[in-house]
Amino acid sequence: MAGNSSAGTGSGRSRGFGGIPGWGLVAGAGALATAAGAGVIGWREHWLARNAPATPPELLTLGDATWSGTVASDDGIDLCVVERGFQTSPVTIVFTHGYCQRKDSWCLLSHQFRKSFGDDARLLFWDQRGHGDSGDPEADDCTIGDTADDLAAIIRERVPGGRIFLVGHSMGGMTVMSFARRHPELMDRVSGVALLSTASAGLTKGGIPQMMLGPVGQALTKTAQSLPQLANQVRQLASIGEMPFIRGASFGDQRTPYAIVRLNEQMIDDTSATTILSFFGALQLHDESEGVAALEGTPGVVISGDKDRMIPYERAVDIIEAWPGARLVRAPGAGHMVQLEQPKLVGEAIETLVRENWPV
Repeated sequence: MAGNSSAGTGSGRSRGFGGIPGWGLVAGAGALATAAGAGVIGWREHWLARNAPATPPELLTLGDATWSGTVASDDGIDLCVVERGFQTSPVTIVFTHGYCQRKDSWCLLSHQFRKSFGDDARLLFWDQRGHGDSGDPEADDCTIGDTADDLAAIIRERVPGGRIFLVGHSMGGMTVMSFARRHPELMDRVSGVALLSTASAGLTKGGIPQMMLGPVGQALTKTAQSLPQLANQVRQLASIGEMPFIRGASFGDQRTPYAIVRLNEQMIDDTSATTILSFFGALQLHDESEGVAALEGTPGVVISGDKDRMIPYERAVDIIEAWPGARLVRAPGAGHMVQLEQPKLVGEAIETLVRENWPV
């Protein structure tokens, strides 16, 4: 573990693409059709963004860190961690970001919670493997089980005592569910869990993933896995066809500030080809129904935007039905990046969970 290193906001990864070989009319036609739909969504999103209030630049970062460094995963990958607050705090809130994102996706909540909790709660943010400033895994090591074990490694090293609250967005929520199933010994210290814009299973039942995880997406993933040297070319084809949907479908009907839209786009664009395509394959198989079952007895809140095109609101309802006692919070008009669209609503829901279950 290397401590006290400065944590940047980008990955700095090279993403040179090269030319795209002729891989067949089916993949090409599917990609172009997807791009056409994404263009409509993206145009509307940018129009709303440019007519939204501005966001002060200082709110687009996590803020001053009290500690930053890396924690080694069980398989030797350096995981970037940033903390605000101190280990002496009785509570640590651990934030796990989503697919093609990084820790900066929590920037608005970071400032909101520092104002609300001060030094009473430590905030811990980390980049999942292959994302942000964390190290790159091999393609076979991009699974939700791997990220769950990474979360466990971070908690063991950086949160050896005190009570814990887990917050996960999208793929980060899947990581948290898998963590609950795989690491019951650490769940004994978890006082509450917040799941945002995520699903326990059923990613192919509706929304953009239903299209992305279809034949074209599967063909792209299999090509990249069988021919790793072509990963960047595959990513370029995906960027033409499927990645615009991730960018363009991130937000709902809100007037999200343009700086927030650009931050989201930059996080997506900074994600490496291996990460995108390898985790994409893992998402095709995602089923953490047992992970939700492992949350039984743990206080929780599930938050979802009712305009989420990536993971529809119905998937949040599925989680609630399998998690007795958890509370469902609907964010009207919000899309997939709910914590960036409606930080006040999301922050208040998480803060309520923390305060209601504060250790005595």
